Amino acid sequence: MFNAAAVEITSAEALATLRSLAVSLVERPSQVDRGLVELGEEAKALRGVIDLLEVAFAKLANDLSNHEHSDALDEFGTARWLRLECHMRSVNAGRSLVVGAELDALPASLESLEQGRIGFGHLALIAETQEAVRNHRFDGPTLPESTYLDRAEEQTVFQFQRECTQLRHATDPERFLREHVGGMQDRTLEFQSLGDGSLIIKGWLDAVGGATVRSSLEPLAHRTGAADERLRNRRLADALVEMAHLTLDSGTLPITGGVKPHLTVTAELATLMGISGAPGGELEGAGVVPIATVQRLACDATIRRVVFDAKGAVIDAGRSRRVASPAQVAALRARDRGCVWPRCERTARLTAAHHVDHWAQLGVWGRTDVSNMVLLCHRHHMLVHEGGWQLVRTEDGRWVVVRPPFSMWPDIRGRPRPAA
Repeated sequence: MFNAAAVEITSAEALATLRSLAVSLVERPSQVDRGLVELGEEAKALRGVIDLLEVAFAKLANDLSNHEHSDALDEFGTARWLRLECHMRSVNAGRSLVVGAELDALPASLESLEQGRIGFGHLALIAETQEAVRNHRFDGPTLPESTYLDRAEEQTVFQFQRECTQLRHATDPERFLREHVGGMQDRTLEFQSLGDGSLIIKGWLDAVGGATVRSSLEPLAHRTGAADERLRNRRLADALVEMAHLTLDSGTLPITGGVKPHLTVTAELATLMGISGAPGGELEGAGVVPIATVQRLACDATIRRVVFDAKGAVIDAGRSRRVASPAQVAALRARDRGCVWPRCERTARLTAAHHVDHWAQLGVWGRTDVSNMVLLCHRHHMLVHEGGWQLVRTEDGRWVVVRPPFSMWPDIRGRPRPAA
């Protein structure tokens, strides 16, 4: 336990000494040549010191919050001041305040932390659950400290978090349900369009909503092969776009304005044919997009020909027609079984029909037959069109890929790289 003498040494000089010692630990050279067991023991000891410092900080944060002039720190509260001035995340600032407020009621838990049987993560969960049970979220009585501590000393922080949630639920299931429903009602999602058509997405989901979205994205965020060097955040972003494409292609969304939701691209014939100097296409809701993107979207799309006169008046609007018919798509799925990119494991339902020789470059309604089409997943379809990669069929019928002289797709460090 902390003693009275320990409280008296929290001077600026003592903190400066502590900081100097911490800097010396940070700046010392690599210790990889030391024994593994020795390094492990030092890591555990250092983590224990950090946990003790977290408790000391929580006590100080509580003192700041309870000070008679605490309003002078920040008009919006101590938690905001901690976040801004101590460079903390909001969740960590709030956690420190809760631990500081509950610490006097948790002497056994503090002793367990000092002896290394639990970490600060355990202590914070105990404090948060105790506060929730007693004050804010539930009306039940305070549970004995041993109820938490016995479990905390046997479980990881992740396991103990679930245990604490169950304790809260058992104390007052009706209030727990109200809180759960309130979380669903607090869902929010914001779109902010930038000048180039790109989109900033901000939002918050409750636990069930978040689990639903993650369960939908995770299968699409897997690496597509050994050569897939995308970082996880990039793969999740690609998965979100791919999931939206699959949903649009399924045709199951409600009709809006008399038609099914879809992407609408307007482009000149010269753009579809890839003629040098042709203007970019215009994607509704995004603005101008490159010729390669227009051709990718047009690979497996519904096309309508519209003819204008010299004054811009429409003189002919042909019937819309599907580039690849449903029968052709079914034949492709039966033949290719999935994405034909070497070592890609995406199944047929996660692919789109790609024209090896683009139909627009073979004429206005050029050759669209199964022999000129293959199935590609969303990522590899982009690599072919926007990335400049080529699919080549060998004499024995296998598909190989040829990388362009300089790929537009960056490597894992985020820099464009030349062909291998």
